[in-house]
Amino acid sequence: MNKFIALTSIVGLSISASALAMNSSSSSSSSSSSSSSQPLTSESDLKKMLEGFQAAQALDQAETEQRRKNLEEIFKNIKAPALNQAAIQAITQPIGDLFDSPMADFFALTHKPVPGKKAISSALLPTPIAPYTQAILHTTKSLEQTLYVSGMLPMLKDGSLVHDPKEATILAMNNINALLSEAGMDWTNVIDVIILARNIEKDFSIISTTYGKYLDAEFAGKTSVLLPTRACFQAALPKDAVLEMKVTAHSK
Repeated sequence: MNKFIALTSIVGLSISASALAMNSSSSSSSSSSSSSSQPLTSESDLKKMLEGFQAAQALDQAETEQRRKNLEEIFKNIKAPALNQAAIQAITQPIGDLFDSPMADFFALTHKPVPGKKAISSALLPTPIAPYTQAILHTTKSLEQTLYVSGMLPMLKDGSLVHDPKEATILAMNNINALLSEAGMDWTNVIDVIILARNIEKDFSIISTTYGKYLDAEFAGKTSVLLPTRACFQAALPKDAVLEMKVTAHSK
């Protein structure tokens, strides 16, 4: 028991006394837990966490399962500093090995963005038909993020196109939304939209109305949201598509 209390002290976390109260006469007794966390402040804190977990591995096996559940709850509240990604993974992977669980979930919950460029893609979208990246996420040193999304055709997963202007607009925006989601954003983060239409005179009214209704639904219940800037041009498009749409989004 003392080892476990020491472990939680090492990482600057607190667990309620009720969560620590274990019935010594039965390993299956249940306990309720609540936790609060303070942000980790350095790479050394993560190393100390690893040392603590290695010490905890030696605890009586009958008590370990409940404590593991408590720690998994704590993981959800930990906020790690913006350390080098490789360093964090090197430190956290052994923790995952101790608990026989993938470290990816823990890493996703705790890491902050790393400055640089990252390719963003979605399994919901068809494979690109030309040499391009579906989207690129750029993160600055101040951890502001800009997502640049390639032009999205109204294309289904199987590569077939939708030619009805209304349905095509919805599909193109859904495809963009899939990439926004992969980057941890949504349409409220979009700051600029470019629409290429095969026939502006014929289809612009339908495209614009459908686009507006889509954004109304995305922005519903959200305050202080600005509509993105927008431009629309007529163009000959690949596969004679009715439209193509690309966006830029920003988050900080």
